[in-house]
Amino acid sequence: MVLVFCFLFLIVLFVLVVILSNLRISINKLELSNEIEKTPIIKKFEMSISIYILNKIKIFNKNIDENYLKSEKNSKKIEHIKNKILSGKSIKEKKKSAKTDMDILKRLNINLKELNLELKLGTEDVLLTTFLIAIISIVISMALGKVIKRYDEKKYKYLIIPNYNNKNSLKIILNGIIDIKLVNIISILLKLLFRSDYFVKRTSNRRSYVNSYE
Repeated sequence: MVLVFCFLFLIVLFVLVVILSNLRISINKLELSNEIEKTPIIKKFEMSISIYILNKIKIFNKNIDENYLKSEKNSKKIEHIKNKILSGKSIKEKKKSAKTDMDILKRLNINLKELNLELKLGTEDVLLTTFLIAIISIVISMALGKVIKRYDEKKYKYLIIPNYNNKNSLKIILNGIIDIKLVNIISILLKLLFRSDYFVKRTSNRRSYVNSYE
């Protein structure tokens, strides 16, 4: 009886911790640039992933920097992910994937606590550069309206700069803090698990066998 009570207590405690916890992603320094040829695109990178209870008590923390990403083990993982993202898919599949990704982002209910972004973009076409700058500015403005709980001009700053040097160039300097409820992440992971292609394929195979026996 005591063991059962202890087990139930641990379950209740775990549920409470999950409900009251949030995942915090702090990008302390991110600088990407391809303006200088034959140099690494990632110039600077410092990020920390933490879990907080009631936004105050830190129970987990992991620091990541450019040296961590450049390690042999992690560089292979990044290359694998990049190849998977860039793998050949039909336009229909890409649209479906993008729609799923947007649905996941909405369900995560992301809270952007701080943002300091500077983006400098250039292309070989001046008109295209101007068009892209306008579109990016609109998209960022709309996105901020979705992920900011209370606007504070001291905490949220972004600057989009066109580069009219008639060449393809990109420079990003970013600092920011994102909070996500841990319970939202677990909920999304469970839904993705039970909606995986594995279960769909298993179901379709069973149906085909049933038909063959008829």
